[in-house]
Amino acid sequence: MNKFKVNILALGVVGLLGMSSCSESFLDVNSMTNSNTDNFYKTEADAWRALIGCYNGWRQTSTAPGIGFYVASTVMGDECYGGTGNSDARNYQVIDRFDQSESPADLQMYAQDWKMYYQGVYRCNELITREDQIKWKDKDSNRGLYMGECHALRALLYFDMVRLWGNIPLFLEPVNENRSQADPAEVYAAIFEDLKYAIANIPGDANLEKSQFGRITKYAAEAILARAYLYYTGYYGQEPGFTNESGETTGVVTKAEALAAVEDVIASGNYELLDSYKDFWPASSLV
Repeated sequence: MNKFKVNILALGVVGLLGMSSCSESFLDVNSMTNSNTDNFYKTEADAWRALIGCYNGWRQTSTAPGIGFYVASTVMGDECYGGTGNSDARNYQVIDRFDQSESPADLQMYAQDWKMYYQGVYRCNELITREDQIKWKDKDSNRGLYMGECHALRALLYFDMVRLWGNIPLFLEPVNENRSQADPAEVYAAIFEDLKYAIANIPGDANLEKSQFGRITKYAAEAILARAYLYYTGYYGQEPGFTNESGETTGVVTKAEALAAVEDVIASGNYELLDSYKDFWPASSLV
């Protein structure tokens, strides 16, 4: 009996030694329920899920708790009043009147916006940098469509940010680090390169307006490119384009190209102007 117990103990010790020697491989397994950078970005279905995350990243920039570029720019542009209720904070009055004394305590009003914008950029960077490791379908692949939308979303996020904050850090890869402000020309070069990629890769006949309303189309990318061109040339007084230290020039867009983009939108026949500005918000303009 004692010999039997000794043998069992010896086997247990050997087993523990064996487990300790290969514990890393024994415990290091891929999750069967959670997606992470090790088991994700493999299939076209993964790319679709990641793209939805990019859209969600952009969507969060216009929802609470941040103020959002679109609300702030509308208030600053006198398209709506900045006042709220009598018992509410006066942060919108600060924006409306460009006067910090309206609410001296509101010194970081756009802190959450900053965080959410860069979260959205990070998601886009993740998908863009992992494009080549995704196994796209050989036939009827959505590669151009998905990646075109992702590039357009990143461009839109950065276009919002440079209009709201001016000089900002530029990230074109998924990293967590502090960076100095980039040259505005470099940021706009990235915006225009992303938009040109989207225009070249999103099929014009994708029919996203009706089948999946809210997704970025080729024509939406063209309209954003023209708008970004007008803003950049109007604000900075120069044509887009950035020359890096190696002498390479990127982000070049000419007046003729911007005009051709909007002409293509018109020629598509998919869009028309509204007669009244208030019709953009039918739910709040019923009276």
